[in-house]
Amino acid sequence: MLKEFNVGSNSKLTLNVSREWLPPFQLRDIDLSSCKIGNGFPRWLRNKRKLHRLLLSNTTISGPLPIWLRKMPIIPFIDLSHNNLSGPLTNLPNGVANVNDDGDFIEPALYLQNNTFNESIPRSLCKRTDLVYLDLSKNRFTEEIPKCFKNLQNLQFLRLSSNGLSGTLPSFIGNISELSSLNLNDNNFGGELPAELWNLSFLEVLDLGDNAFYEKIPEWIGEKNKLLWVFRLHKNNFTRGIPQSLCTTTNLQILDVAHDNLTGTISHCLGELQGMRNDYGRYFGEGTEEGLVQDMKGSSSEYTTNTWYLVKSIDLSNNKFVGEIPVELTALSELLGLKLANNHLSGGIPDNTGNMRT
Repeated sequence: MLKEFNVGSNSKLTLNVSREWLPPFQLRDIDLSSCKIGNGFPRWLRNKRKLHRLLLSNTTISGPLPIWLRKMPIIPFIDLSHNNLSGPLTNLPNGVANVNDDGDFIEPALYLQNNTFNESIPRSLCKRTDLVYLDLSKNRFTEEIPKCFKNLQNLQFLRLSSNGLSGTLPSFIGNISELSSLNLNDNNFGGELPAELWNLSFLEVLDLGDNAFYEKIPEWIGEKNKLLWVFRLHKNNFTRGIPQSLCTTTNLQILDVAHDNLTGTISHCLGELQGMRNDYGRYFGEGTEEGLVQDMKGSSSEYTTNTWYLVKSIDLSNNKFVGEIPVELTALSELLGLKLANNHLSGGIPDNTGNMRT
């Protein structure tokens, strides 16, 4: 009658059972995260027809996903992250999903980050229209984002960073109205940002760094995206300056447009960014995972979502800004990092800089 088996976060525990063993119980919830699993992907799961949660993150499993996994019913919550799973992503559970008759609330999620999956992102993922979290970051996916991703209307977190994806940012991304975190950094995307991103009124994190986007930063950034608190375009090919509309966001606390080709003067309105003047910070908690690399105090550090609230920084370095440093920046009393290096600035450092608290 066993329904739940949870031995997660026991890094010294090894599960080493016969490849032919078939347990007599129908589990609903399995958590083996951070344990060591012997004999590869656990074959004893193949007769589990009622699974709703499967957590096998950081369990030392490797190789391609087994073919028999594809024939299993869809599992709403899957975490296979931080392993060495490889090959094309073609064998995820694809059968008829089970009805949740236990009344437990589960936010559908697919966490596959930190593996070595390759080839293109399969269109079969588009059948998972229930997904709220989709994390395929830090793999080896190539080609473009599938057009059928427009069907994933329940997505709130989409993370495809650190792959080899290319093409332009599809306009249908802007029609996924619930999206609050969009991380496409460290890929090979190019072109202009689609105007449809303006529609994402719940967007809090926009990280497009380390790509090849170009043209100017759109004037509409910040007009409707009032909840932005991370805006990162690090290492692209944008030109001109920072739009005034960005200054109207009330939560922004990480602004990184370093290593672009931005020109003109630094906008005085940046001193109005309330998220860098208040001592509170946005906290995502432990339910999500995403790394954010920031250069603080001369060295690069990676922050995760449960420590991002500690970071309040502006990085405008390695651009072509001219003129003086706006004295208004000294009003950002909670700022931890301000990088203006490698520009064409002139004049002096504002006298009030020494009064900034942090």
